[in-house]
Amino acid sequence: MDPQRVLITGVSSGLGYALATTYLNMGWKVYGTSRRYPDGLQGNPNLYFNALDLEDLRYIPNALASLLSHVSKLDLVILNAAVICPIADMKDTRVEELQHAMKVNVWANKVILDTLFQREIEVPQVVGISSGASITGLRGWNGYALSKSSLNMLMQLYSQEAPHTHFTALAPGIVDTPLQDYISSVPDTEKFPTITRLQRMKANAEMPSADGVAQKLAHIFPRLLNLPSGSYTDVRKMA
Repeated sequence: MDPQRVLITGVSSGLGYALATTYLNMGWKVYGTSRRYPDGLQGNPNLYFNALDLEDLRYIPNALASLLSHVSKLDLVILNAAVICPIADMKDTRVEELQHAMKVNVWANKVILDTLFQREIEVPQVVGISSGASITGLRGWNGYALSKSSLNMLMQLYSQEAPHTHFTALAPGIVDTPLQDYISSVPDTEKFPTITRLQRMKANAEMPSADGVAQKLAHIFPRLLNLPSGSYTDVRKMA
């Protein structure tokens, strides 16, 4: 039997890297994209990689065509790559920063999905990695919250257009990733209480590792198929 195949965006670090490692250890073929090669995965015969900057929307179709030239089916697509705006109030956030977050976190995923469907690649399941910030609207998360909320809606809209593919927007909970390294550098301020809490968790080693979360997600993803396609859910509801 042929190995199962997964496409993962953002595999160079953080959760994307951990997911790629997890699926490689499970014997899957992993098709990964990110701006740089994932150090530590060199030489794995089941890793297929193409460098891709998701901000360059025009290049995405060609990059995917090269990466997936001999692929007719992907058992799972994980839209993981994302960027965060600087933690700040909306009034202090430049429109250009919001546009960057929307381009990478939303529009790039639209182009990816359109490319897969235009190439008639069979895709039974798509998971968009969302965030609790997409629904809480907590102060300071501005462009990240806006873009992840839009990602939730993107999954819902595609679920109505592609009935043979199951879509889910999934918040993975708190994960120790490079994003948290940035959060740790944000000045401690009473304006952003969630930042203070995350900094405390990071400092006290209470934050779940990316490897542990990735292994948990690999077991949860099949269960998402029991939810209505297009749903948003939080991993903490799937325990």
